[in-house]
Amino acid sequence: MNAEHLLNSYNNGERDFTGAKLSGAKLGGTHLRDINLNRADLRKADLSKSDLSKSDLSKSDLSKVNLSRARLNQVNLNGADLSNADLRDASLNGANLNGANLHGADLSDSDLRGARLSVADLSGAFMSRSDLSDVLLFYSNLDGAHLNHANLNGAYLNHANLSQARLSGADLSVAHLVGANLSGSDLSHACLRGADLCGANLTGANLTGANLTGANLSGSDRSRPPSLLG
Repeated sequence: MNAEHLLNSYNNGERDFTGAKLSGAKLGGTHLRDINLNRADLRKADLSKSDLSKSDLSKSDLSKVNLSRARLNQVNLNGADLSNADLRDASLNGANLNGANLHGADLSDSDLRGARLSVADLSGAFMSRSDLSDVLLFYSNLDGAHLNHANLNGAYLNHANLSQARLSGADLSVAHLVGANLSGSDLSHACLRGADLCGANLTGANLTGANLTGANLSGSDRSRPPSLLG
C-alpha cells in the first residue's frame, strides 16, 4: 500500500488499515482521525503536522518517523515502537503510550498532559520544555532522559528509573516519586515543592538551588550526600 492508496481509501470511508506497509510514506499535513493503523509499518514515514487524534497505532513500528507538530490527542500508541522518532511540538493530550519504546525520541516542546506512559522506555529521550503535567509514568525507564525545564507538575513517577536524568529547572511540584531512582540525576534549580520522594534513591543527585519546601523525603536513600552547592 502507498500513501495515495491509503488517502483515497480513507476519504471513501475506510478506516481499518491494520498491518499496512507504509514505511517512508509521505503523509505530512493529512487528516487521519480515527484511523486504525494497528501493527502498521510506518518506519521513517513523514506524518508531520498530520491529525491522528483518537486513532489506533498500537504495536505499530514508528521508528524514526516524523510526527513533529502532529495532533495525536487520545491516540492509542500502546506498545508502539517510536524509537528515535521526531515528536517535537506534538500534541499528545491523553494519549496511551503504555509500554511504548521512545528510546532517543525527541519530544521537546510537546504537550503530553494527562498521557499514560507507564512501563515505557524513554531512555535518552529529549523532553525539554515539554508539558508532562499529571502524566502516568509508573515504572518507566527515563535513564539519561533530557527533561530540563519540563513541566512535571503532579506527574506520577512512582518506581520510575530517572538515573542520570537531566531535570535542571524542571517543575516537579506535588509530583509522585515514591521509590523512584534519581541517582546521579541533575535536579539543580528544580521545583520539588510538595513532592513525594518517599523511598526514592537520591544517591549523588545534584540538588543545587532546588526547592524542596514541603517535600516528603522519608526513607529516601541519600547515602552519598547530594550536591547542594553551586
